[in-house]
Amino acid sequence: MNGGLSDVHHLWALKQAADHGDAAAMREIAFTSSRCAGMGHSRQGIQHTLDNVSANLATHSPERAAVYRSAGQRLKAQCDVLAGWSNDLRVFGAVWRDRAAEAGDLTASIRKAMYDAPRDPQVAAALLDRVVVSGDAAATAEIGLLLLRVSNDGKSLPGYEGLSFDVFDFYAMQMIACERGVACGVGSVMLDDICLGGLECTTADFPALLWHSVEEDGEARQLEQALKKMRGLLQG
Repeated sequence: MNGGLSDVHHLWALKQAADHGDAAAMREIAFTSSRCAGMGHSRQGIQHTLDNVSANLATHSPERAAVYRSAGQRLKAQCDVLAGWSNDLRVFGAVWRDRAAEAGDLTASIRKAMYDAPRDPQVAAALLDRVVVSGDAAATAEIGLLLLRVSNDGKSLPGYEGLSFDVFDFYAMQMIACERGVACGVGSVMLDDICLGGLECTTADFPALLWHSVEEDGEARQLEQALKKMRGLLQG
């Protein structure tokens, strides 16, 4: 089946499930809407952005440009459907995120806490407790950025005093999420976001991409230490 068409069918199935109270489906709609908004979705969609960036990439690396176009078309197919549901996908995404959190979805609750102002370290600590207990893969991928932002706010987590979190801890959580079952290979949301947002467009999976990056920068030891630290944390 055509990849874009498959994504569209999936999105409609999610909408049906979300309308019947499925919290995980609500979250997927929310996060996809936010991805479209983050690409500057407008009445013209995101094709203009995709065309401009891929043309620029093609002058330096046709291979990266091809990966970028594939990632972009996967997202565009879904953004075009979502645009029929709302003319403001940023607000639409936030509404569905909050609905998912209210319905009990842990990953959506973490994302909501990330954008609360000010961020509450007590809420973050309670969410981390839930991730530790549940072992939920998607929530593991999400919690790392919340922990990093709370640390960057200069705050510590109640019950986790003495622990601070840096970008390597965030990377480590992403790696552990891959181990726990989050899709991290070619065509995954994780790699598509890295490509569309950071122009790191590759046919490697996320762990291979990350290890290559830290080894190139002489930072492999920091990632190794962060992986040991985060695995210990998640074991409770």
